[in-house]
Amino acid sequence: MKKTFYILFLVLFIIGCTPQKRLENLLKNNPGLLVTDTITVKDIIVTKTIDTVNVITVDSFLKIDTLTLTKERLTVQIIRVNDSIFIKGKCGGDTVIIYKKIPYQKAKGYKPDKLDELIEVLPYIAFALIAISIASILRYKK
Repeated sequence: MKKTFYILFLVLFIIGCTPQKRLENLLKNNPGLLVTDTITVKDIIVTKTIDTVNVITVDSFLKIDTLTLTKERLTVQIIRVNDSIFIKGKCGGDTVIIYKKIPYQKAKGYKPDKLDELIEVLPYIAFALIAISIASILRYKK
């Protein structure tokens, strides 16, 4: 009988409510304890510079002539040297910064006072006292 009581007590102690389960029950019964907060993530994308050169040959012998076109990050240069035309293109690199806001839920911070800590431990103390009294009754009854 004594072994059965100890095994039963041990099983109840091990199977008792885990902190995760208690937190889930607490948040289910008190949804006001959840606070929605956001995390801001900074994502940076850097594009590389693109640089190209094309050559077109022309049969006529002309002097050097250059034409440069520039618009924002794009620069195109057309150079004519003798029988060739050089086309140079350059697109400058750019940095794109994206800010993403990601919402998540967290529990409010709560610091219990001494009375709350005592109330939290009180059921365990009561259970232990009842178990000890039952064990002592069973022991003296024999």
